[in-house]
Amino acid sequence: SKKSIKDDTLILVEGYMDLISLYQNNIEKFLPGEDELNEQRKVKFEYAPLVSIVVPAYETAPVFLRQLVDSVLEQTYSNLELCIADGSNTTIVKDTLNEYKDEGISYIKLSKNDGISNNTN
Repeated sequence: SKKSIKDDTLILVEGYMDLISLYQNNIEKFLPGEDELNEQRKVKFEYAPLVSIVVPAYETAPVFLRQLVDSVLEQTYSNLELCIADGSNTTIVKDTLNEYKDEGISYIKLSKNDGISNNTN
């Protein structure tokens, strides 16, 4: 008998949920411990170029913006800058970024939202 699209979709979703569960149950095995992170932070590179992470933002939910900023600030390579180009109509992105007092975060308010590609440029 023919399977319905609904049945196929359910199988895909169940498989996806199994992968998420597997990931969540095993991620701790692969993450570095605090000792390893501290050792990484001590490493001084002969050549340490500035790595700029450019992110266009538009009405980004604070929870997701905080996750992004926190993940960048937690990196063990210290010569990073996070550049946020904000095309929002509100101050939600700016207000969230104001919670951080880090010189490695650059913020620019764009005059208009011109799409992901143009906002990134």
